[in-house]
Amino acid sequence: MLLVYVLLISCNSARVKKDTKLNISINIGQSYTIDLSKKIYTVFFLSRSPLHVKFNLTGDEAEKIKDMYFSLKLYDIGNVELKDTCLNNPKIYTYVNVKSNSIDQQIKIDESCRGFKDNYGAYRVNKFIQLVQEIIKSKEEIKDAPSSDVEYM
Repeated sequence: MLLVYVLLISCNSARVKKDTKLNISINIGQSYTIDLSKKIYTVFFLSRSPLHVKFNLTGDEAEKIKDMYFSLKLYDIGNVELKDTCLNNPKIYTYVNVKSNSIDQQIKIDESCRGFKDNYGAYRVNKFIQLVQEIIKSKEEIKDAPSSDVEYM
């Protein structure tokens, strides 16, 4: 029985690693959305319509993001809310959404807090989010975009 379980897990991991196309979007609070498959960065505002900014990813950048997702084994985390130990309110959640032929995943994390019950999972998710943000924010078209005016009390 244990052997069958181990084989199923290893086959599932191998199947997940073979995905060539990942559709990834990251929602940062109610302020920003990064949609990597549509290549759209959205800035939300309180009193006007959202601003949608198109950006381009080089093949190397897209591959770097995909490689990081798999090297951090984020697919093993599944659908989860990584609960923090911080007392600050309101919580400002970031959602990482990943879809492919074999993955349908949502990870919810309060990025502003560094105290987590699951430190390793939170560390991996934060590392991934930081990589994506670094790549996207280095784009000229994103640098020129206004900041969101959505503030949290």
